[in-house]
Amino acid sequence: MGEAFSPEEIIELAKRYNCEGIAFTYNEPLVWLEFARDIGELAHREGLFNVVVTNGYGTAEAVDLISTFADCVTVGLKANASQSFLKEHSGIPNTEPLFTSLQRLKRHDIHLEISDLVIPQGGDSLEEAGSLCRWIKSELGPDTPIHFIVFIPSHKMSTAQWTSQSVLEAHCEIAMKSGLRYVYVANFPGHERENTYCPNCNGMVIARFGYDIGSWNLDSENRCKACGYMIPIVGDLTLTPPEERYVPVVFPPMDLGIVCEGLTAFQQNKSDDASTG
Repeated sequence: MGEAFSPEEIIELAKRYNCEGIAFTYNEPLVWLEFARDIGELAHREGLFNVVVTNGYGTAEAVDLISTFADCVTVGLKANASQSFLKEHSGIPNTEPLFTSLQRLKRHDIHLEISDLVIPQGGDSLEEAGSLCRWIKSELGPDTPIHFIVFIPSHKMSTAQWTSQSVLEAHCEIAMKSGLRYVYVANFPGHERENTYCPNCNGMVIARFGYDIGSWNLDSENRCKACGYMIPIVGDLTLTPPEERYVPVVFPPMDLGIVCEGLTAFQQNKSDDASTG
C-alpha cells in the first residue's frame, strides 16, 4: 500500500532530505499529470528542479502540460521502438505518437534524453536500432543522450533472456556510428559506457559507477578540462546527499570482471580527486 501525500507535503519531504529536485517516474506520470503539474509548480517556487520520466505515449496537450513544469524529460522507449514488437507485447497499434511527442518536447527546448530497453528475442534488432539512432540525430540532434538498458526478465516475460553484453555494445557502436555523441549503457555497473566522454578529445569527463560519480573533469562552465570542449550538461556537480542512498546490485549474467575493474577504476578516481583537493 502506498501513502497519500499532498503536493505541499511532497515538497516539504524533498526539502527535509536536502533534495535538489523531484523525479516523476516508475508509475507513468501521464496518468496523473495534473498532480505532477501541481507538485512541479510548487517545486519551482522552492528552487527545486523537476525531472519527468515517461513512455511518451501521450497527446499533444499532455506533452505541452509537461513542458510547463519539467526541466528535464527522459522518454523511455522499448525494443528500439519496434512497432511490430510493441504491438505484440504492449498492445500499441502505432508507435508514431512516441516520435511525435519527442519532436514536440524538442520544440519546447526542454533537456531531453532517451532510454531504450533492449529486449532479447525480437526487441534487439540492430537494424531497428540504427533507424532509431539516425532519427534521433536528425530530429533531436546529435547531443541527445541515449541510454541502452539491460533487460531483466520478470512478470509476463520472466522466461526471456537477459540482454547480453555483446548486444548492448553493438547498439552503442551503431549509435555512435549514427553520429550520436553521448551513448550509454544502463543497469550494468562497471561498464565503460556508464561514463561520459568528451566528443572532441575522447577524454573521460564524468566517471560513474551505478548511481555514484567518481570524478568530474569539467570546469565551472562545463567545458572539458583537457581540451575546453563545451559539454551540454545542465547544472553542475552536487555534493549532496553525502550518504550512500543507492547501491548498484550485480546480477548474472553480467561480466563480473568488468564490474570489478569498473569499481576499482571508480574508487581510484575518487581517491585521486580527494588527494588533489
